[in-house]
Amino acid sequence: MRREGVIFISNEFLSIITGERKNDMIQIEDYMKLPLPEGVILNGVVIDDVELKRQLQTLKDKGIEAVHLIVDSAKIIAKQLTIPFMKRDQIEEFIKNEVSLDESSKGEMIYDYCYLGEGIEVKKTYRILAVGVAKSFIESYIDVFKQAHIKILSIDYSINALMKFTSIIPGLIDKSYIVTQVDGNNLTSILFIDNNYTLTDRSRIFSTKGTPEFDNDVIRSISHLVQFSTSSQKSAPISDVYVMGLEKENSATLFERIQDTLTLQAQTFPKSKFVYAKRDGNNTFDLNEYVLPLGHFGRR
Repeated sequence: MRREGVIFISNEFLSIITGERKNDMIQIEDYMKLPLPEGVILNGVVIDDVELKRQLQTLKDKGIEAVHLIVDSAKIIAKQLTIPFMKRDQIEEFIKNEVSLDESSKGEMIYDYCYLGEGIEVKKTYRILAVGVAKSFIESYIDVFKQAHIKILSIDYSINALMKFTSIIPGLIDKSYIVTQVDGNNLTSILFIDNNYTLTDRSRIFSTKGTPEFDNDVIRSISHLVQFSTSSQKSAPISDVYVMGLEKENSATLFERIQDTLTLQAQTFPKSKFVYAKRDGNNTFDLNEYVLPLGHFGRR
């Protein structure tokens, strides 16, 4: 029987899980995190396809022959839009006009969107997250997986996967918070107000993890979203910051500084009874290392 997995490819590693959602629980059968040598993936772009295929062989060795792929990159253009009710083909044409870099790029890009909820300020409208990305970006992943003899069942955007994850984890309902992800030199902070996606802040960092300069870079990114939330007079004040992508030795001091500087509770996502990993062995499942693959099992 063919095994299927969910894989997130970052600049530093591959994180893969196999499992299924049963009622109100995600049951994880297997999981692994494979490090990627520097330069294999840069800002989400495949640079060294030979090394990536070598790492994908590990999936084949585990019997995983098909995957749901999650990718992230600053090259993916994403905008939150409020639009009136319209047909799907009208929405797609609207997105092309809003997300394309210019008129000539429309034929060279792929577009998609997800539903965020009803419009807040104008009746009979709804909010969507519209995305556009160059066809060559997607085709590079398709080619690598095809050469590795692994079928891609779907491709999802990391922000959408995160939104699906936050929609199923208890304790976040009606909460306003920020999720910050460190991925190599890329820093991404995402603002959620009342557990609804609101804004993304992306930046490049060149300081070393665990240094005061690095902490300053992270705090600056979070502060931008705090200022936005305050200036827009949103209803619920931000209470927490959830940080992904840092080892424990690099996070303790950062968490303290976030608390002291911004008066926010900084932490990793807490363990959840909603996620159950049933693989035997001493390797404890850390939910924070598989947030985006877990998001695949959410619903939007």
